[in-house]
Amino acid sequence: MCRYLFHVRTGEALHRDIHTTELPEPEEIIGYVESLADEMMFDRTKLCDWGQSAIEVEDENGRIFAVLSFASILRHARSSSGVNAQAGSRP
Repeated sequence: MCRYLFHVRTGEALHRDIHTTELPEPEEIIGYVESLADEMMFDRTKLCDWGQSAIEVEDENGRIFAVLSFASILRHARSSSGVNAQAGSRP
């Protein structure tokens, strides 16, 4: 099991995650980030410019493992679910 922190960058501000999340394999990060992003964007108490925001994934050794923009997360989620990313409709 690997431990990760999922920080959220909104513009210049970095909102640091203080609780580690354990995932069995690094390949599971994308799915976890998609569900995290989905939860955040549809929470009306967390409003910001999501198009200019990203999730920074830090591993348990303090290294930035990945930086994923909310736009790329949405594109990946839509393509994985069969939704046309540009038209927002099913093929």
